[in-house]
Amino acid sequence: MLDAIAAHLDDLYGLLRDPASDNRRIFTTLAGLEGHLDALRTNTKQFNGELQRLLRDDAADLATFDEVKRATVAYLEEFVTDLDVRKHAIAAAIARVEELGVAVLHTRALAGADLPVLPGAADPAPRWLAQRQAKWDGLHRWFAPLDGSLPAVETLQDIARRAIVSLLRVLERFGEARRRSASTIQDFRTLARWFSACPTDEDAHRLFNAAFGLWPARHAHLALDDPDEVPAATPWHAAPRVPVSPLLRTHGVTEKAARTARVRDVAEIRRRQRARALRERAELEAAWARLATDGTVRLSTFGELDHATFARLLHLLGRALSVRPGRDGLRRATTTDGRLEVTLRDPGDGRTATIRTPSGEFTGPDYAVEIRSPLREIRRESRDEEAL
Repeated sequence: MLDAIAAHLDDLYGLLRDPASDNRRIFTTLAGLEGHLDALRTNTKQFNGELQRLLRDDAADLATFDEVKRATVAYLEEFVTDLDVRKHAIAAAIARVEELGVAVLHTRALAGADLPVLPGAADPAPRWLAQRQAKWDGLHRWFAPLDGSLPAVETLQDIARRAIVSLLRVLERFGEARRRSASTIQDFRTLARWFSACPTDEDAHRLFNAAFGLWPARHAHLALDDPDEVPAATPWHAAPRVPVSPLLRTHGVTEKAARTARVRDVAEIRRRQRARALRERAELEAAWARLATDGTVRLSTFGELDHATFARLLHLLGRALSVRPGRDGLRRATTTDGRLEVTLRDPGDGRTATIRTPSGEFTGPDYAVEIRSPLREIRRESRDEEAL
């Protein structure tokens, strides 16, 4: 833009030096010069406004920062690069044009404007010339003030300096925002944008309920007067509404008041549970005693077992078979409580064992099995030592 102003001034100087030049070209060149000067003022004000928008806390977001950053880079390239050189070039061009006469410039531009000639005060020429002189004075204030003050173009550097400082401040503010775990203000702003985008009031109410969890109460324990009126498989949102007592809404209880339920006597329940536990323990002890062997026996020697004892035998065999054989070829395992230890060995003779139960017969390899109770042996040894 500064280069365009300098170029138009040079064109005007060349046209004024040639008396035979076209007045229409002088008019269009002068209009272009004034247009670039107006654009310079407008762009400077607009850029200042962008900076103020960036500095406001309520508008400082990443999108605004990126927008102002691009505007700042464009501003620096357009106005600040080689500003001193271009400023002096424009001031020198103004001086050259003024040597040829600003009045001559405006007179020839007026002739090229081809304004209508009207009698008396209706003639537009005086007003047009006054406007051109005001524009030329504005050009002087920007680049070559007549009163010796600083030209307005010097403010371009100050604006650029403020822009860079503003960008750095906003970057620092963004860094502080990232260090915070969350921003409640941003959350509410986002929610406000969602509310403003709701097409209807019902949508806004649903959004409010979802955001704050303030759903209306649903009294799922209430039923219709006629329970058979609605099938049991009907979804609650498709079922008819049930009248809710005002007392329930105000005090949280229904109108159906009843006596307080009696406290249950759990002593009998505990007695039955204790008796059942003792009975199950006795059955388990009997099963372990039935399965215990005096040394190694074949699986077929068990012959016939009741269902509970057979289930515990299968449990022991399963635990033993899940263990890898040792170097001696034996598989050893214990029950969870450590009361029984089972040792299993495959004799390798291919014999088959059959065990009969009330539910049927079990057939499998006739393993060599030893089931003993280490705890019972320890107790027996203790009794023998006491007897001695």
